[in-house]
Amino acid sequence: MSTMGTSYRSDRRLRNALVAIQQEVAPAEAALAAALSPERPRTEATRLLALEQLQILDTGPEKEFDDLAHLAAQVCATPFAVISFADRDREWFKSAVGLPVRELPRAVSFSADALQHREIHVLPDLASDSRFLHNPLVSGDPKLRFYAAAPLLTPEGFAVGMLGVCDRTPRELSPPQLDGLRALARQVMAQIELKRRRRSEKELSSEKLMLEAAGLSDRVREEKIQ
Repeated sequence: MSTMGTSYRSDRRLRNALVAIQQEVAPAEAALAAALSPERPRTEATRLLALEQLQILDTGPEKEFDDLAHLAAQVCATPFAVISFADRDREWFKSAVGLPVRELPRAVSFSADALQHREIHVLPDLASDSRFLHNPLVSGDPKLRFYAAAPLLTPEGFAVGMLGVCDRTPRELSPPQLDGLRALARQVMAQIELKRRRRSEKELSSEKLMLEAAGLSDRVREEKIQ
């Protein structure tokens, strides 16, 4: 059998596999697109779906995110900085500069209030806010008093997390510091998008290799028959 015929079958298998993958993914994408339609309210359920699709929760430490958190602390002149994501019942920290915790219950975290904003949210004095009296980072060490966070926004506009900075004393951020925090929050989401694209490319590459291997097996079997 000719090489052209074998190549044609391999290309056809690849095309059929990609179509099958698209058919599996399309319903989820359509559901998310419908949920994100301007005519429909943006609910917590669809926000959580957008967060889940990022595949960032419970992943290990990564230098790129740690570097961005350190930059946020330097730009804002704070001893603490966090990159966090608000799951259903918890605020999970992807990176935490100066803080020993990996997650907090959302009921006592800063995320519930910060997620309502599409701009930087500043809490000048946490100790004077009754909502955070039971937050262990406020009531215990390191006794946080100041928190400011830029939302981590998906392209569809969902606030899935925050890039936050904290201090032990009440304070404010200057306009240049606010601008720097916004820019770094955009870079956090750019890193997540880059990793998502790399995963997609790797999955497609693996699928192609599998199809090529299947095509080779078919050719060996056909040669034996002949």
